[in-house]
Amino acid sequence: MGRNAAIGPPATLGDVRWLDAHWLLASCKTCAHETIVDVEALPDFVRLSWFAEQFICERCDGVEAYILPSWVGESRNALVSRDDFETPALLSTL
Repeated sequence: MGRNAAIGPPATLGDVRWLDAHWLLASCKTCAHETIVDVEALPDFVRLSWFAEQFICERCDGVEAYILPSWVGESRNALVSRDDFETPALLSTL
């Protein structure tokens, strides 16, 4: 098995919440710009890879990102709020 081979099912927001994280950290693979995403209003079944697919860096327009759980969202004032995602539109893209 190669180094990048996935083991197990894709990670979801439910998995992030199980870790007691309620935000995501999106880090641009091109310039390392970071954004905190408030995902509180989104359902547990949303895959983290969905966020990576939607990512466009505000700084360099890069389209690849690392998506990680974040435990510091509240203290860093979430830069992207749950209002930035339209839940019906989101569900149609999953």
